[in-house]
Amino acid sequence: MSRYWQGVCLVVLCAVAFPASSVTAVIAYEGGDGANPLAVIVIRFAGAIGVVCLLLKATGAPMRLPTPERNRALVLGILVAAHSWFLYVSFETLAVGLVMVIFYVYPLLVGIVTAITGEERMTARLAGALCVAFAGMVLVFDVTGDGLDAKGAFHAAGAAVVWTALTILMARLIRGRDPRPFTLHSQLSAAAIFVAICLVSGEVELPETQYGWIGFAALPALYAVAVICFFAGIATIGPVRTPLLMNLEAVVSIVFGYLILDQALTDMQLAGAGLVILAIVAVRWRREPDRLRGRDR
Repeated sequence: MSRYWQGVCLVVLCAVAFPASSVTAVIAYEGGDGANPLAVIVIRFAGAIGVVCLLLKATGAPMRLPTPERNRALVLGILVAAHSWFLYVSFETLAVGLVMVIFYVYPLLVGIVTAITGEERMTARLAGALCVAFAGMVLVFDVTGDGLDAKGAFHAAGAAVVWTALTILMARLIRGRDPRPFTLHSQLSAAAIFVAICLVSGEVELPETQYGWIGFAALPALYAVAVICFFAGIATIGPVRTPLLMNLEAVVSIVFGYLILDQALTDMQLAGAGLVILAIVAVRWRREPDRLRGRDR
């Protein structure tokens, strides 16, 4: 298997691990009587740090980075923290479906920015696929009956903008390199920010039942897998195709919602899932970037 297709597989794994971590977060919340978002954010960053350290140690890879790259990764951790804050604040006033539809503007934003800067060539096929995938997201999360709170919409849009910036900047930083040390340092600075918030606010709430603790314990490992695979994906197949593939997260989310959280699937959601899959299939995945074809020869 070529390096390009290895990257595709990693992003698909990420599209499964991210919604799985969201499901475990819902379990940890226990309907509002368990852990609070602040506790969930801290544990997912802490868990990611632990998992990445174990992976690096097991494979003999270095944890340290040269000083300039280390500093850049630590600064990017501020964006990681900001994304989490924007996203969880938006959940307070908006339905999850609306939040995710607004957030998934980010693949379009990534495509536009990278086309303007010349980092990626935006073909008509790829642009059309991004638009169709976004339309599918709207149907998948079935948000037509929800009201739009201005504060919640602002924070969801903020999460999209921050994640767009993080995707593009991290792609530049880790291109052709092992993404794990960069992931480790970005998670360290993000965790430090939220630990400081916890110490100041003292508003950390933990699960109260064994079921809640199962979700709370599973969350960090799933999040670690997701974030490592995401950054490895943008380093391999680029910052445009990675977000496009990540639209599979919508399909996986409704499947997990049905199987684990007993959330029913509507005809509209199934139609949206079909659009997402159609958009991804429509992209010419066989056309690997020249830089990757050259490496595999």
